[in-house]
Amino acid sequence: MLRRLVLIVVLLGALVGLAAVWGGTLPVGHRAAVSAHISRTPDVVFDALADFQGSLAWRSDITGIERVADRDGKPVWIEQGSHGPLPLEVTASEPPHRLLLTILPGADLPFEGAWTFLLAPEAEGTRLTVVEEGRVPSPLFRALGKLFFDEHATMRTYVQELGRHFGEVTVVAEVPAP
Repeated sequence: MLRRLVLIVVLLGALVGLAAVWGGTLPVGHRAAVSAHISRTPDVVFDALADFQGSLAWRSDITGIERVADRDGKPVWIEQGSHGPLPLEVTASEPPHRLLLTILPGADLPFEGAWTFLLAPEAEGTRLTVVEEGRVPSPLFRALGKLFFDEHATMRTYVQELGRHFGEVTVVAEVPAP
């Protein structure tokens, strides 16, 4: 019995070690993007994106938002959700064309990064493109991410829920990151 337990522990350790070695060969950073047409003007879409407190009504991945003190004059808040507390900063805001949200350093998360929302008028509405620039410092988490996670999934869900907020079904496509 003890030999089997030791063998299982050794095999699990070897598996984790191999995953970490493989993860070390994967890039630390990535860029991914999704795009969709929203049947509202860029002003209306931008206002919904920038209304962080109001997004509690339409986003399924968050359970709370706490506005905290600005950082260097930039708005900061903490989203509560499945990843735990996520401190975000509005790094750039150019209504109604561009909004850049950055995860603040010091968050106890296995990832870092930013989302850029790009809005352009299009056929009685808005072409919304969301670009994720992410970093996963841990080789083990890079390997697990490659095996089990879709880097577009969170953005796709976000944009679909935004569309539902406006009463429409939104078709979200993966696109090359600009």
